[in-house]
Amino acid sequence: MLAHKLRAASSGKALPKFISSSVNRITATSNTVIAPSGIKDGDLLVAVVFTDTPGQDVTPHTGFNAICSDASLNSTVVIATKTASSESGNYTFTFNSSAKTSVAILVYRNATTVNTVGVCTKTASPTGTAGSITPTYAGVLCCAFASMSASTVTTAPSGLTERALSTGNAPGVGVYDLSGQSAAATSAYSLVWSGSGSVASVQFQVTNEPSVAPEFVASASTQNTSNGFWLVINKPTGTVENDLMVAIMSGDISTSRTWAAATGWTEVAAYKGGTALRVLYKVATSSEPSSYMFSITSDSTLLAGAILTYRNAAYDTIAGTFTVNANPLLLPSISPSLSQSLLIACGARPAASITLGTPKSMTAMVTDNDATSPSYIVCDQSVAKGPTGTRSMSTGSTTNVAGIMLAIKPTRSLT
Repeated sequence: MLAHKLRAASSGKALPKFISSSVNRITATSNTVIAPSGIKDGDLLVAVVFTDTPGQDVTPHTGFNAICSDASLNSTVVIATKTASSESGNYTFTFNSSAKTSVAILVYRNATTVNTVGVCTKTASPTGTAGSITPTYAGVLCCAFASMSASTVTTAPSGLTERALSTGNAPGVGVYDLSGQSAAATSAYSLVWSGSGSVASVQFQVTNEPSVAPEFVASASTQNTSNGFWLVINKPTGTVENDLMVAIMSGDISTSRTWAAATGWTEVAAYKGGTALRVLYKVATSSEPSSYMFSITSDSTLLAGAILTYRNAAYDTIAGTFTVNANPLLLPSISPSLSQSLLIACGARPAASITLGTPKSMTAMVTDNDATSPSYIVCDQSVAKGPTGTRSMSTGSTTNVAGIMLAIKPTRSLT
């Protein structure tokens, strides 16, 4: 256990070091923050965004990856990261509607990633408590707090160092940290505001853990152009033994149908009403075929799908239910079990020539929006351990659309 807790120290790396920060509060559809001082290439920039309005769709400045987005209850909270590279100018974060917003950007040296994000707590009490997390690598523990009223800080969290603070107008924001947090459960920390308005609080860990993230290898996709009972998808080029293959498929259907079992594949989700959307995975063996057949059991229809291959990856978790019949689809938060996981979002609509939207900070890996139904999209994004928050996917319709998110985790050790 001791060796586990001291991973960063035993590797000979210096712990992440706080350099500087910058904060801006404004009521508008965008918030531009002055670049913190002293940024060098390779530094990790961590942006903490608070608004006083729930349900906000936040677009981070170009290059920032929003690893967590919680738009529930009394506010919207986003944590985003960027590795510094020839930085210049300021950073602008935009919102889908005007709101009171605060954006704090913190700079850490000898840091590579945000390892773990906790559950964002939101209450009507003036006391905000950032709940415990359990990071898997030593680093700097950060606690971010916000008040949705024009409050000042009455009592700062004991034992932490103030790194960014802006109060007196809503939303007030304070970010504090603790250097040398080991890979073990943290304490909960509280901040007391002077006002009685709603507050939001969250913990996260900044680390310099080595890169162990899954690697995308290749994808293969196909569709039938006339009604049929099956779909044949090629094995993605470059797939080798122990690679993880994730299969996503959809059907142009008007009634419920049943997917047939797929030998060697594990089905983790299947939606069969209005539109068909199915998710499966398989760990490649030493003797994989050149293609795979997937089928339905009755009523031939138009089918389309893709297989994506990832290396140094294992299946982790998936949302408990599909999000259906909405525009946009608000795909619910899931909680990857390891840092440097990949969040995968997929959506489908049984119509031709439809471009489904790519959620903020995600990358479209496979799209099908040609003249043959159905249309679908598969996106991914690097995320931390812990709640990812929701993702918003535009669909152009509130009828016969479905989407879901899953996570795959790294299989390489941090040691």
